[in-house]
Amino acid sequence: MTLDTPKLEFVTLKQSEDGRGYILRLKEVAGRAGEAELGFPLLRIDRAYLSNGVEAIQRELPSTQTSVRVPYDRNRYITVRLNLAISDSSPALTKHD
Repeated sequence: MTLDTPKLEFVTLKQSEDGRGYILRLKEVAGRAGEAELGFPLLRIDRAYLSNGVEAIQRELPSTQTSVRVPYDRNRYITVRLNLAISDSSPALTKHD
């Protein structure tokens, strides 16, 4: 994963509680609001959503197959839901049954 700002810190990446995607959590640490670009050169993103702390979708985020634009507020956690496009050539981030 790449991140275009030092104002955010990576907190966690985990499978969503409902098993239909992955949850990425970041924290703003510089006391400023803004927008960041997250890059995922080894993954293929189908859709990305801004979510709340209990993983409920708030709104869709602008994304490409390998990046997501994420707004952030000062001194806050940011929760992003990633739905991946899974294909035969995708890396092994798959659901565990």
